[in-house]
Amino acid sequence: MFQKEKKMKAIFLDRDGVINVDTSYIKSPDELVLYPFAAYAIKQLNEAGYIVVVVTNQSVIARNICTEKTLELIHEKLEAELKKEEAYVNKIYYCPHHPEGNGSNKNNPYIKECECRKPKAGMLFQAKVEFNIDFSESFMVGDSECDIQAGITAGVKTIGVKTGNAVSGKTKPDYIATDLLEAVKVILNSK
Repeated sequence: MFQKEKKMKAIFLDRDGVINVDTSYIKSPDELVLYPFAAYAIKQLNEAGYIVVVVTNQSVIARNICTEKTLELIHEKLEAELKKEEAYVNKIYYCPHHPEGNGSNKNNPYIKECECRKPKAGMLFQAKVEFNIDFSESFMVGDSECDIQAGITAGVKTIGVKTGNAVSGKTKPDYIATDLLEAVKVILNSK
């Protein structure tokens, strides 16, 4: 008899303001500073069996502030910092687009409307396919209204954290947490 592949539960994390300190536009690995609790929080998710996926808008590419190669180095540092504390993310999805970029180079291929830039949920849907994710068992943790909107669009539970942009706006998450560590407590207690 054919057995259907098991659906996975996932935690979608915004990057800046959730995992690391949001210093506006991070343009080099040196500028990436993880919150002291981030690796421990992510390790708890790893141990609980969640797929951990970063979904981050990175308009630094469209704005010509940083290259995709440099962004790869920033993400390599993020993963190396997590690994020091035996934590990991399964994948980092990023949107390099922005509808206006920096306003100067209209021939820039990254200046466009897209389906991946939050508040749209394209990155979450991409991960759903790649990892066979059950959205009804999953959460989006973010610090901005666009993170929460992306989670709502995808149909996952949403948690707003008070770090970074502190989820200001009209769109309300399902839960509010002080930071990623408290968000993980909410997730683990919701089972």
